[in-house]
Amino acid sequence: MHIRCIAAALAAAWTVASAAQPAADLVLYGVVDVGVSYELHGMPSNDSGSVGSAYLVQKGGNHATWTLSQSGLGQSRLGAKGSADLGGDWSALFRLESAINPAGGNLTDGIGSIIRNNGLPQAQTNAFADSSSNGQVFARAALAGISHPVYGSLTAGRQSALQGDMIAQHDPMAGAFAFSFLGFFGYPSGSGSSEVARWDNSVKYLGSAGIFRFAAMASFGGAVARDDGGYAADLGLDWKGLTADLVHTRKQDEVSAAPLTMPQMLGARSLGLDPGRSFAATVFDAESWSAGLTWHWQSVQLSGGAEIIRSANPEHPLALGFVDVGGYAAGAVNNAAFSHPRRQTIGWLGLRYTPLPLLDLSAAAYRLRQNSYAVGAEAGCSDGRAPACAGNETVLSALADWHLSAQLDSYAGVAYSHVVGGLASGFYHAVNAVPTIGLRYRF
Repeated sequence: MHIRCIAAALAAAWTVASAAQPAADLVLYGVVDVGVSYELHGMPSNDSGSVGSAYLVQKGGNHATWTLSQSGLGQSRLGAKGSADLGGDWSALFRLESAINPAGGNLTDGIGSIIRNNGLPQAQTNAFADSSSNGQVFARAALAGISHPVYGSLTAGRQSALQGDMIAQHDPMAGAFAFSFLGFFGYPSGSGSSEVARWDNSVKYLGSAGIFRFAAMASFGGAVARDDGGYAADLGLDWKGLTADLVHTRKQDEVSAAPLTMPQMLGARSLGLDPGRSFAATVFDAESWSAGLTWHWQSVQLSGGAEIIRSANPEHPLALGFVDVGGYAAGAVNNAAFSHPRRQTIGWLGLRYTPLPLLDLSAAAYRLRQNSYAVGAEAGCSDGRAPACAGNETVLSALADWHLSAQLDSYAGVAYSHVVGGLASGFYHAVNAVPTIGLRYRF
């Protein structure tokens, strides 16, 4: 589906909202973000997925390259949101938001970017990434609800997970794809799976009392014909420039997508599946705990946080050929990747300084540590012999963002990434350094 379909859908939303009684307040908005990157150990770009360039070190990165990058500061998007007064301080609200890729003018499709690499030798792969945006018209949001200044808000539909909301609040790089580990890899926002950074069939409540905030969220299983239910809770605090959050999430039947190997493609075809619409799926149940802290003082902002994600084999295994988000089919399924649970610990710390009203300077450090979840002869390994061995990844980044106007940003920055042990298994290079410059227009 092309961008004109989104425009037609948003125009229809405008018409419906304008016709509502009482009259609705409607806002159409968007972000277009494009730039240029130099990858020290990179790979060809991909205009399909959320992350079209190898901003951080990737397994297939094998040569220096220049790329036209997109969404360096965050996902380019188009959306509509509105509210209507219901009386008695109650209001109705809605939001529709699409993820777009300026490089190709198409809807963002993470699994589509993965499928483009099906059957390719590692040296010939291009940049790809799993995502919650997989070609859906309103991949980022499709929700409606009610709100009250005292009783809070209740929304239902497709909406961001509480874990992702916490990261957006406390990531010093604000989720920038080109400069943030948390932005480039969507799985911290999805408590282990990038696809679950947004929940279908979900209900979310947000409320507050004095300096405290609280939120709860639940997803009803069966959104994509599997028991993918889950729940999350957040306890927050806002006090004298200090913002803090504690989040707990549990989600069943999470899926991590990867390209099919050539034998897997042949196997999928023999079962009547289209290899051009199929991917390799790793299925697991996940639970995460996280905390974030941000402190504002005059022109300085300090942000930090930590997340622990535990992934285990699914209680309800999925069958070969199950349909995932975006309508793609699983051409190969692994329900036994975590016979020994995987534990990922992520920590981050950063600073944002505003020396001038129109200039933001940011620096951040991120650290991922993975336990050894290998079994058998490789149990307890900490080298690069297998992806299940213990390992870590370090990301350091710096960014200058100049606000040329209320709508236009010009930015320049660099990200350095380094993988060790199991997280470097099969990589051509263990390090990457990627400077990026770009423009972001918002309306």
